[in-house]
Formats: sequence, C-alpha cells, structure tokens
Amino acid sequence: MQGIPKIMRIALLFGAAVGSCLSTTSLLEAAEVSASIRSKQAFVGFPVDAVIRVSGERQPDLPTIPKIANAEVTQPTGTSRFSSHTWINGRSSFSTTWEFTFQITPLQPGNFQIPALPVRIDGNQLWTQPLLFEAIKSEVNGRLRVEVLGFPEKVYVGQQIPLKLQIGIQPFEDKKLGVKISASGMWEMVSKGRCEWSIFRDHLLGGELKFRDELQRKNENNEPVSYYVFEMTAKYTPQRPGPLQMTPPRVAMEYPQAVRRHVDLFMGARLTLAGTEPMGVQAELPDLQVLPVPEEGRPADYRGAVGAFNIAATASPSKVRVGEAVRLELAIQGKGALEFLPPPPLAELPKLTEGFRVPDEPLAGNLTGSIKTFETEIRPRVAGPQEIPPIPLSYFDPHKETFVTIETSPISLDVLPPDPDAHLQIVRAEQDPWSMNVEEEGPTAEEQAEVVPTMQLQFLEMNPAALTQAPSTSGIAWQWIGLAIPPLTFLGTLLAGGILHWQTHSQNWKYQKAYRHARRTLSKAQSSQEILRALLGYLGSRFQLPPQSVTRTEAMRQWHPTQEERSKAKALKQRLDRLLQLCEQSRYGDQPLEWKNLHREARDCLRQLHRQPLKSPRE
Repeated sequence: MQGIPKIMRIALLFGAAVGSCLSTTSLLEAAEVSASIRSKQAFVGFPVDAVIRVSGERQPDLPTIPKIANAEVTQPTGTSRFSSHTWINGRSSFSTTWEFTFQITPLQPGNFQIPALPVRIDGNQLWTQPLLFEAIKSEVNGRLRVEVLGFPEKVYVGQQIPLKLQIGIQPFEDKKLGVKISASGMWEMVSKGRCEWSIFRDHLLGGELKFRDELQRKNENNEPVSYYVFEMTAKYTPQRPGPLQMTPPRVAMEYPQAVRRHVDLFMGARLTLAGTEPMGVQAELPDLQVLPVPEEGRPADYRGAVGAFNIAATASPSKVRVGEAVRLELAIQGKGALEFLPPPPLAELPKLTEGFRVPDEPLAGNLTGSIKTFETEIRPRVAGPQEIPPIPLSYFDPHKETFVTIETSPISLDVLPPDPDAHLQIVRAEQDPWSMNVEEEGPTAEEQAEVVPTMQLQFLEMNPAALTQAPSTSGIAWQWIGLAIPPLTFLGTLLAGGILHWQTHSQNWKYQKAYRHARRTLSKAQSSQEILRALLGYLGSRFQLPPQSVTRTEAMRQWHPTQEERSKAKALKQRLDRLLQLCEQSRYGDQPLEWKNLHREARDCLRQLHRQPLKSPRE
C-alpha cells in the first residue's frame, strides 16, 4: 500500500471495518430464535417438555431457564445440532438448527407462563416469545393403569433387559343405552402427543402395540374391574451404575364422560360423545440400583460385554504371499446388547501379532439381526505354513455372575515368500495409452493454478502520477473519504457474502488442498509407507471417508467412475490398486522395490487421479 496516498489507506481501513461490522450484523440477523412447548395442557406432577430452537451457523450459548412459581424447572444439559442440505433449481443451500430441551413440572393446578428467554450468540442477545400452558389435576379413579414389567432383582451395567409396557383402560359403558365402547374406540381416546413413551417410542411408531384381551383386575378398592389391556415390549440397557435412570412412561387420554343418541336425516340414529375428561398416569418404576460389572476375576481381554455369546472366525484367501492382506471376519451372536458390543482387542493378542501384522485402529462393527460382524486385514510376516490362532472373547454372564471366555477355532494359511520381481510388475505409463508418460518435471501451469471459488473485484484504474501531482488539501481529502465510503461499504458487504458463499461451497477447495498436501508428502517421502499414506489420504478426502477407515480395499470399493469416463478410469484404477498393493507388501513384508520407479509412478498416479472426475456412493 506504499503507492496509495495516506487518505486512501485510511478510507480502505475504514471500509474494511464497516464491512466487518456489516458481516457480523448480517450473521446475527440471519439467526432466528423460537420456543415451543410439547402440550398446552399438562397434569400436576407431570413434566412437560419445552424446546428452544436457534437457526443459524453460529453456536449459541447454553441458555439458563429462570425459576417459575409453583413449578420445578430442569435446566437444559446439552445442545442438539441438526443440519440440512437442499438443492432446488440447481442451487444448493445449507441450514443449521440448534436445540435446547428443558422440562417444567407444575406442582399445582393453574395457568403457567414461561417468560421470554434470552439466547446469547457471540455476545449478542436474542429473545424467544413467551409460552403459556395449563396444569390440571388428573382424577383417574382407577380407570387408567400404566405398568412396566420385567425388571429383575439385580441388573448390571451393560445388561440387556427385556421389558413390557402394559396399559389398562377401563371400558366406558352406558347401561341405560346399552353401549360399551370397544377396545379400538377407547385407544383412540389416548392423546398420543401428550404421552411419554420412553424406550417404547420406536416400537409404538413401528406398530408393535398389541391388544391382548379384556381382563379382570382389582381396582384401588379391591373390587374386580374389567380392563382393555394393551402391551408392547422393548429392550433396555443401563449404561452407568447407580439409581435406575430410565424415563418412566406416561399415558394421557380423554376419557368419555357420557354418550348421547343423535338422529341424522341421512345417517339415521347414531351415538356420539357428550363430553370427555382429561386424565394421565405415570408408570411407577422399581427402586432398582444398577450394579457395576465386578473388577475381581476380569480377564485381560475383557472389553465390557455382558450377556451370553458365541464367536466364529473366517479368513480369506487361504494362500497368500508375505505381506499380502488376509481378510479376517469375526461374527458374534448371542443374547446381549450387541449394539454396544466392542470388537476383540486383536492388536493386543501376542499369539496373533507374533505371526501377523495387525492394525491397531478400532474396528467398526456391522449389526445384522442377532449377529454382529467385525472385519479387518492382517498380513503374515514370514513364509511357510501359518495359523491364525484362536481369537478369545470374554464376557460377563449376569445370571451366573461370572466371567466366561470363549475362542474361535484356529485357521490354517499357506504363506508363500514375497515376489522378488514385484517391482517389475508396476504398470508404466507408456504401457497405458490413456495415461501420460511424465518424467521428472515441475508442476504444470494448470497445477499451479488454484481453482477456488473467488469473487473478481474490479477497482477503478487510477494513474499514480496524477495522484502524486494532485494537490493535498483537507477539502480534497474529505471528498475522497466521502466518495470512498459508499463503494467500500458495498464491497465489504459483497466480501462478507462471498466469504459465506465460499465457506458453504468449499468442496473444490478441499480437493485442491488435499492434492497439494499429497504432492508435498510425496516430494518428501522416504519410504513406501509414506507414499501409501499420501495416496490413501488423498482418496479419503475425495470420497469423504474418515481418516482411520481409509484402506486400499475401502478406497477401491468406494471408487465408481462416471459413465463417460468408465473405460479410462478402469485402467487407472487397476494401475493404482497394483501400486498400493506393492507399497503394502513392501511395508509389511520388507520387500525391496526400485525406489525411483515407485516414486515416479506414485506422482504420476496422483496427477491422473486429480484430473479424474471421481464419484463415490456418497455423492
């Protein structure tokens, strides 16, 4: 800025400050704050949920709910974030919503008001609208019963418990009119939106609630009363020791008060409800203490499994060379919380790591029905007949209150020595008519250009000589400032919008960044492991995979070339797969390769990859 007069520099700084203020103001104005309550009518002693929603990119501070007279307030304990991406008429848009949930439990009947609540975003304060609801006292008189059945006398952390929700509704009957409302008719009186279904919610939405029968039960006065009984089951797994932390189910309904006979000109005589009475019941849960899994007698490989399980293992192929991948699959089946079941610690098993290279990253499981599978790749270290040793799985049996260790059967492998001519099998560029034979050369002009979303800002051309010869008077200076403020403010606004646009549509920039990072890694690479990491890292960025899950197998599986590039991409894919295999074999099998050819091939494949329009199932 040395060639720009002092007054012009001041104007530029002022315009940047104005643009920054406008950017912050526009982001704040874009945020929308609202509050809602689950039901306008609640029962005394029943908590009612309320939600604060904030729409905007900036994360708001955790709000504090003030005290409300004659009610207990449970403060929000965390933030939920929801993001959505829409694509309309070729234009994409992103939106983010932050939610805070809190509860209010009225202690007596009456009208309650939740005042306008402050929400702070980057030091600025916005307000929700006030909310009103009514609390009424529920007079059930034994007409509605809610119970949760199936709790054992003892329960441990991680133990899966099958529970049954049982709802009993006394049928309404008018003996004078000879009317008795059916089970389906009484269930229609249940106010589903005001109920708390707890762990049974997904089962209710899945249509698993069943009408069992009309049964006789004794009411509070020990008198036999007929009830329509509805049931559904769910599984509950406590995650921490101490008092039972399950939310008790609550059922609310509009119980009929009377029916009347209505004569319609077209439909004839029919019965209609003459009035209803709101009521609600909360299930009483047992005073149960969740016990921790005992420390005494824990096996070294125990990772928290509770229940009773079986484990089996398969490996393929059965004939490989030193350093080549062997796909090991573990299948676990049994009674227990499979969704929380961690994988066996393979990298900590000495018998396995003595003969095989084992990845130390955690394995991702796949749950299908009552079977959970874990897959990984291990690589033999030495040639000759080898055996994958038994893989142990330790679990705690809550019924026998003891630890149990089971094992897979050993698996035999035939391991051949490494291929001494592997480096000659690299598919060179001159053998591939589509790829380019690139020797040691610097980056091309196309690679040097950074294709990132930018905004071309055009300024007025000014003659420096004319500016130097212009008279420097205070009047002219103020004229410069007056002329500069409007366009600079406008440009500041455009710049703020451009930044938001660039942040939202930065996928191409991420690809370019990953490409430049891979090029730098290759230029400094001193081993086949560093080459492998550079290429897999770039593929992981293109396919939007987490870094810990990027393997050669996963990258090749995710690669789906576009239709117009299918024939060309197939050759490149085969060439890259072979290169990655050689790097892996050299890494695990200590197999020598021609470093110069390997390094040149890696740079050439990376350049071809960057020009290829890759596509994965995620896109």
